[in-house]
Amino acid sequence: MTGRSSDLRSDSLLDPSASAAVEWMILLRSGTANAEDIEAFKSWRDASPLNETACKRIEKTLGHFETLTESGLPEKAVHSSLMAPIRRRSAVRTLLSLAIAGIGTAILLPQSSIYRRSTADFRTATGLRQSSRLPDGTSIILNAKTAVNMISGSSGLSLELLGGELLLQRQLPLSQDLLISTAEGQFIASSGTFSLRQNDGSTRVNVVEGELRVMSSAGSALAPIKAGQSADVSFGGSRIVPQLSPYAETAWIDGKLQVNNRRLEDVVAALSDYWHGFIQLSPQAAKLRISGIFPLDDVPFALDALAQSMPIKVKKIGSLWTSIDIA
Repeated sequence: MTGRSSDLRSDSLLDPSASAAVEWMILLRSGTANAEDIEAFKSWRDASPLNETACKRIEKTLGHFETLTESGLPEKAVHSSLMAPIRRRSAVRTLLSLAIAGIGTAILLPQSSIYRRSTADFRTATGLRQSSRLPDGTSIILNAKTAVNMISGSSGLSLELLGGELLLQRQLPLSQDLLISTAEGQFIASSGTFSLRQNDGSTRVNVVEGELRVMSSAGSALAPIKAGQSADVSFGGSRIVPQLSPYAETAWIDGKLQVNNRRLEDVVAALSDYWHGFIQLSPQAAKLRISGIFPLDDVPFALDALAQSMPIKVKKIGSLWTSIDIA
């Protein structure tokens, strides 16, 4: 498992189109972009209104997506940019993130979701997992692109999942229960092993060991989720998903994506959390179903494996854009 901590990155703040636009800007201004990369960027930009909108937002603040050679900079300046330290490029990526998010040089408001995720107590970026230990001894593992806040008070320790996915392991004896909050409710654990993932409009819960008590966002008690169960918790209540295995759903802690009869769009979404680029999936290909185990830390290999086992064609254009369609 990759146990490195991570700093604020564009991909931890933005939607896929905006994140991809940031990476395109960095590539095109790095001096390393070739003619194929430039054509790939133009094709990507024209492929979706969301991509075009993301580009216009970043251009409004930082100018056009031109390469360094197109901008007329001398060769020495181009070389200096290429040799820039990783730290500087990371800072550039963060500034681009703020620009494309419509923030510019304005101060981030504390109540904004971007501010809260960027200042979270625990956070990871694309392709990184992180292991930590809470003050009460609980082990916490963050999946890629995850943000979590920790609150400690007289009533005990609590966590707030702002986005992404986490896995918690608690062993008795512990003096107090652990409370985890998401947009859809609250989850209370005494001991056990379980994961929570913040999806769009629901929280996916997987209980490997123990039991999770559930409170809805309205404050009403819901049926507990027991060992061996996976469930989706939304504003409308809790629903057990019998076709899912908590053990398979938490394989990501070992760098694996394990799926059984899942839609390709779900697989691509999981791989995208580990890929610094944009994966365009056609609506026809998105509906296809697949079973298998794929490496999260080697997305190109995973995409090649999908192409060999499914009736799809995977086309890589430049270094940042991949398109998937029916063969």
